[in-house]
Amino acid sequence: MSIYTQEGIAVARRIWRQFWSPEYKHFRTQGKTAETIGAWNGYTVWAYLIGLEAILEAEKSAPGMFRAEIQEALFEMEQHWSPDYGAYCAWIYFKGNGDIYMDDNAQIAILLLLAHRLLPPPVGLPYRSYIERASQVVDFCLTGWDKTNGGGIRWHVSADGPPWTNRNACSTSLTAVAVLELASVLRDGGVSNTDKQVRGLVDWGRKCVDWVWEKLVVGNGDGLVLDGLVQKQKGGPWVIERPTYTYNTGHTITALVLLYDLLLPGDPWAPTVRLRANSLVILSIDRTKGLYDKTVPNLQQRYWWDNNFFVHLLVEGLVVWGMRFGYEDNDLWKQVRGEIQRQMNYLMTYLRDKDDGLYWRNFRLYTISMGHLRVYKTLTGDVGRQPELDAAEVRQDDQSMALPVTQRELVKTLLGCGGAGRSLCIAGRVF
Repeated sequence: MSIYTQEGIAVARRIWRQFWSPEYKHFRTQGKTAETIGAWNGYTVWAYLIGLEAILEAEKSAPGMFRAEIQEALFEMEQHWSPDYGAYCAWIYFKGNGDIYMDDNAQIAILLLLAHRLLPPPVGLPYRSYIERASQVVDFCLTGWDKTNGGGIRWHVSADGPPWTNRNACSTSLTAVAVLELASVLRDGGVSNTDKQVRGLVDWGRKCVDWVWEKLVVGNGDGLVLDGLVQKQKGGPWVIERPTYTYNTGHTITALVLLYDLLLPGDPWAPTVRLRANSLVILSIDRTKGLYDKTVPNLQQRYWWDNNFFVHLLVEGLVVWGMRFGYEDNDLWKQVRGEIQRQMNYLMTYLRDKDDGLYWRNFRLYTISMGHLRVYKTLTGDVGRQPELDAAEVRQDDQSMALPVTQRELVKTLLGCGGAGRSLCIAGRVF
């Protein structure tokens, strides 16, 4: 068992101990943070599912170790289920709650399909199998396809129902991963690869990744996946949101690899799918490109620029690619493995609090605290760097908010720890 697997399992244990509340039957914190809601500081479904995904990955690494915790968390996740939409709300369901995100729900479908692979059939839940509920969620996600404006999966349901909002890489590529994982699970369960249902899911996956490539990759200069198409005002023009977050490129790689494996033999599109995946992998480890913190002068000390809760999806994409194609492209796979190792070592060395073993949210040290800024300057030699402190790393209660960010108490969050734990467990598969 690799050091990354061991640490990922340890993080999963700490997540459950630190954030699960037997009293509220939900993930929560003692004090308000940027990720929590309500008087009892419960986590939104996004943080909930990332924390749970980290525990599921730990269960995959150590079968039987977290089964009871996963089953309890899956049961209580139903507090977010909306019978009105057939999907999970961002916060606990109440009549009229239309605050529902397509990317959240796509990730939940993926989570449920992993639960299907790891756990016995559900007991005491309002669905007979994890596949059944995942299928319902996938059906909901596909309702977000924007026929009117040329495709892409909308990101969010507005509070008063349709129309949907912006079309994003995260909603579209994660839906692709969800539908393709569902097709794969059905095929592995004995359904023919030519079965009408499987082929329909594969066609949806192809449509989603093709839209992302044509709208958010082609012609952008960097070759990475941009964030999405945004309508600034109702009826206005659609404009491209240009940040290149790690997760958008990561889950697009995963979708492309899944799609390649589900195409029928001889499909003429297969070489294009493979080429696109390879291109994104190469750019993901290029320190001159947009997934890295290019403000760091020292190229050798550049790391991925955003957050733990995004990076885990890039780690997943690179590992999925390597486990499928690494033996055929060994030179590139050596480079990819080396970069994953470098990033995970950085994560464990600089983003882990040695006092409690929990993790901060940001990969950029100068956004966490003044102490982390000093570490950053020593590490990189960038002595002129000014702090860009992120308020999401500190308490958000009324008393704390009255203080400057530099004087507020630092806090670890479920998103930060969940992303770190999941990254480490997934990286551990190839070391």
